[in-house]
Amino acid sequence: MTITITEKEYEAIRFCRNAVSVNIESGADDKYVKIATEHIDNLNNVVAKYAKARMKAKEFQYWRAIVSKRNKSRNLTSRRIDQLTREVMKRLKEER
Repeated sequence: MTITITEKEYEAIRFCRNAVSVNIESGADDKYVKIATEHIDNLNNVVAKYAKARMKAKEFQYWRAIVSKRNKSRNLTSRRIDQLTREVMKRLKEER
């Protein structure tokens, strides 16, 4: 399943995660602490996935700008530039 979230939604998730973390630290009820800790772990996974996706998107835009600039005279379509960019990124990944 793919879910897209905005940066505002991401910030709301981080805010809630921090608020629950504070409650866990001051929580006296062991049952609440256990349940909240499990949910915090899930929120941490969402935050990590979002950060990874943002990093990939920024990297793609960086390489897309370079590919677009180098092929400006060829008048390529946007779709073709995206394809070339993915190919460049794939080759760079293979070289690493």
